[in-house]
Amino acid sequence: MKKVTLYIAQSLDSFVATKDLWVVWLDKFNEGGDGYGYEDFLKSVDTVIQGSVTYNQFKTKHERKENFVFTSKPENYSDEWINFVKVDSVKDFIEWLDEKKSKHIWLVGGPSLVSQFLNEG
Repeated sequence: MKKVTLYIAQSLDSFVATKDLWVVWLDKFNEGGDGYGYEDFLKSVDTVIQGSVTYNQFKTKHERKENFVFTSKPENYSDEWINFVKVDSVKDFIEWLDEKKSKHIWLVGGPSLVSQFLNEG
């Protein structure tokens, strides 16, 4: 059975990003510290799924992991390390992922992507 984990930065009042979709409010938390368990978490993940807004903001690629970006226009993107996909059913997509490669999926992104996953259970 695949495990999907949402690992997201969010304030206690559900604030994820500014109105212009930036997360500059998080900068103060990136200075020093122990990373809040991020490195250990990342080691446990083999597949990363992010939305196009998050991808466009950070252009993040995770080495030695399957990387997918959900977008309504995959033809607008190109990166040899990332699979850009248009997905009609999150549930079907998760079931499609190779069971041997995708056991722990990291869901990265904001409210739109998270809502799609929650709506599919």
